[in-house]
Amino acid sequence: MVGSPKNFEKRLAKLEKAVRQLQKLVTAKPEEPWWKRLAGIPAGDEAYEAIANEGRKIREAERKAAQDDKDQDEVLPKRSRRSGRAKVKDAG
Repeated sequence: MVGSPKNFEKRLAKLEKAVRQLQKLVTAKPEEPWWKRLAGIPAGDEAYEAIANEGRKIREAERKAAQDDKDQDEVLPKRSRRSGRAKVKDAG
């Protein structure tokens, strides 16, 4: 059973309004991405500066530890993975 013409017109008006809203969304210029609005260092933010400094210290300590490991590998003899003992080259 089809509703009354008045009810049909109300439903049609709602659908037309919804279609217009969807068309606006589809054709709207994209908003600037959120990360572009937040990019950069917040000026004068002490908490941010403290966090950045701590991160810098951690990275520097990790670089130094990696370099120390590399330097130590060059000085110490290579270890066998099975026994953990230093490999000894055969003289013969």
